Formats: sequence, structure tokens, C-alpha cells
Amino acid sequence: MSEFRYSPLNDSYVLIADNRSRRPDVFSEKRNKIIDCPFDEGNESMTPEEAYAIREHGKKNGAGWKIRVVPNLYAPVSKTVPESCDSEYFKIRDGYGYAEIIIETPIHNQTMDSYSINQFELYFQAIINRIVEISKDKRIKLIQIFKNNGPDSGASQTHQHSQIIAIPFIPKEIVNRFKRLKRYYEKNGSSYFYDLVEHEVASDKRVVLKNADFVAICPYDSKTPFEIMIVPTGNMTSMIFMNNQEIVSLAEIFKKLMAALRKKLRDFSFNIIFNEPPLRYRAIEKFFRFYINIIPKLTVQGGFEQATGIFINPQPPEKAAKELRTALNYGAEGRT
Repeated sequence: MSEFRYSPLNDSYVLIADNRSRRPDVFSEKRNKIIDCPFDEGNESMTPEEAYAIREHGKKNGAGWKIRVVPNLYAPVSKTVPESCDSEYFKIRDGYGYAEIIIETPIHNQTMDSYSINQFELYFQAIINRIVEISKDKRIKLIQIFKNNGPDSGASQTHQHSQIIAIPFIPKEIVNRFKRLKRYYEKNGSSYFYDLVEHEVASDKRVVLKNADFVAICPYDSKTPFEIMIVPTGNMTSMIFMNNQEIVSLAEIFKKLMAALRKKLRDFSFNIIFNEPPLRYRAIEKFFRFYINIIPKLTVQGGFEQATGIFINPQPPEKAAKELRTALNYGAEGRT
């Protein structure tokens, strides 16, 4: 069963997906137990047929790949769900959508901070390909790409991977975010992202590093310690509009950030969220740029956070940015 159930109290949907309960949780296994990982090279028969891959050699659905995308075997949404019917009180949407896994590396125990620039390039190319292909389905309204890494992140597999979930509506929280961004533009005559980049670069208190195409900052309103936001320096609404040089620039930013985080935080859990616009909002470069959040999982949300939506962050972002710059061994001249 896969259903989006509506809450009149919160004006939002909850995804009920009993298929997810059957996911293997390798983090609950003993560390010395040998686990046959379906994402390892040579175990391609353990996954559904691939939707996308880049190979050095070999045939489709076989070994020899550098990066691979497959349907999620424990998908929370499905392209084959029946239409749902609302009752007088309980409102339901059918659980239609896409759920895919980006297997980022054929090497089981590789960590993201050890990726080469080329591996990051392939990673972003895979994301772009899937956004373009899934967008062809006219029922899909939102494509969400994210990565859970480590036992405190929500990940159920240790092998490096990211996920794509595409759904047939735009959640209220995202609709409201775009309304706020539009109001900001109408009031100020410039986009929030333009002003953000201008003010953060001028201040330099929270900038971790930057290059010609992207800037990485610890946001002024960071919800968690060492949270990082990556924003294009130009008006780019979606990753699909990146050229080859911009893909390389993003790869360089990511490689340096992941190395600095690893140096500072050691073996830590984290989430990465790729904030793409809903499909109908792609032509809004006046007030939106795609952005990426890297969120280390160093704190736990308590009752206050869950009740109010107000996060308590014990690490000021100015201090976090300074410590990450130290980890990068960058001075002011190195960040330019």
C-alpha cells in the first residue's frame, strides 16, 4: 500500500508506505557480519534493471560501471498504484510516483570525501539525466533528490547512494516557500538568492569557500551545527541548466567541503538535499536559484523542536564556517 494521507490540522500530507518496512537495515547488523550488498559491483542481479549507468566496459545490468541508477526495490511510491478514493472525512491521494537509487560508486566501503572530481561530475550528470527523464511524465510535479548517509541520517545501507522520489503534487511547504520568494522579489526588486550571495560574500563571516560559479556558506539561520548551503553565483534555477564547466565547479566545491567536514567531524552521519524547483516553476530565474544543503546529523530534535518547528542550534554558523575554513587550510585569499 502506498498513499498520501491529508491532515486538515496541518494542511499537509503524510506518505503511508508499508513497503518501506521490509527494507534491510544493515546498520542494525553486527559490524563483523559479512553482508552481501546489492549495490556492490558484481551483484547487479540483486537490483531491478538499471534506468541509467555510465560504464568503462561491460553490458547493461552487468559489471564495469562507474555510476548506476536503479528503481528502489522498497519504493515508498509506485507507477502501478490504483486510484485512491476519498471518504467524507479522510482525504487520500494515490501513491503514484518514481523512486530510484543512485549507486554512486562500485566500491562498497568508499566514503564521499574520497571521491575524485570525476566521480562527483558523474554523480551530478546522473542527477541531471534522471531529472530530465522523469520530467517527461506529465503527472509528476516535484522531483526530490536527497542523500542519507550514516546510521543517524535515515540510511538503511552503508554503500554510498542517493535517492530520487518524484510525486504528482507540490507539498504545501514548498508552495509557501515559493510564495515567500516571489513576495521578496516584488518588494525588493532583486531575488533573495542574489541578495544572499552579495551580503554573505561581502560579510565573509559565514563563507566556507567559493569559486566563479558557486558559493558555500554556513547559513545565518543554520538549524544544525556545520550546516552548509551551496548556491550558484548566477541565476540558475535548476541543475539541468548547468554547463560542463559549472558541473566541474560544483564537483570541486563538493570535494573540498566533504574533505573539510570529514577532517573536522570524523565519521559522521549527514543528509544532502538538492532543492530543485517544482516542474512548473523552472522559468522563474528572477526569484529562484537551485541550492543544495549539506546537513550533518550532530543533534537530535527534542520535543520543543517538534512542537514548534523552532530548531535549537548550539553551534553559531560563524564559528562553524571559521572551523571549516581552518580544516581546508584556506585563508581569505584562498577562498577567492
